[in-house]
Amino acid sequence: MTTVPYETSAQIVYRQILESILTGELAPGDRLAESALADRWGVSRTPVREALRRMAQEGFVLFVPGLGARLADPDPDEVVDAFDIRTRLECLALEMALPRLTGGDLWRLDECLEGDRDATAFPGPDVRFHLELVRCSGSSTLTGILRGLLPRIYVFRTFYVDSRSAWSEIVGEHGELVEALRRGEGERACLLLRRHLEFSLDETREGLQRRGRRPLLDRSKPRSPAP
Repeated sequence: MTTVPYETSAQIVYRQILESILTGELAPGDRLAESALADRWGVSRTPVREALRRMAQEGFVLFVPGLGARLADPDPDEVVDAFDIRTRLECLALEMALPRLTGGDLWRLDECLEGDRDATAFPGPDVRFHLELVRCSGSSTLTGILRGLLPRIYVFRTFYVDSRSAWSEIVGEHGELVEALRRGEGERACLLLRRHLEFSLDETREGLQRRGRRPLLDRSKPRSPAP
């Protein structure tokens, strides 16, 4: 029997706010009034306050004197930095996974691909696929770091990119990656993953530029060659 993890009211509110960001319901700069959020989710203001404080610690929310909480508009360099770290760590995780990959790992990745079919559920299926890929490394440290980092990545993408419009392409790239792993083509799988993540960063960088928010840091480098 599967045990469902218990969630506190603050954790539920945190998750609901995050989902509202990821669906585009909330945008950078939007005011997050404690009373309105409490009424919306049928809780007192205390768990709302706890959720907002947690989001402030994670950089999602700013507390402005006299104005209360607002959804942060991330610094462009912070966005590029987060994507760069994600790419390096996820590629490392795949390299670590290659010599220990099992049939069970491939089965679970196939299950994630089945979940990829529903574009309206984005980013849930994408998060699950990438976390499962990292879990194959056997490193709880890497898995924990990326589990904490990926929500930031998807929030940033939601602000600047409509990922649903490219969902079929994303799903296709996931499928190519799993097929390369199934055939034992480790080097090609690593290259496919790097190109997949680089494309995500390029899209986000273009979204930043469309909003006139060009990063100061230039971490651009030649794209990985086609596999």
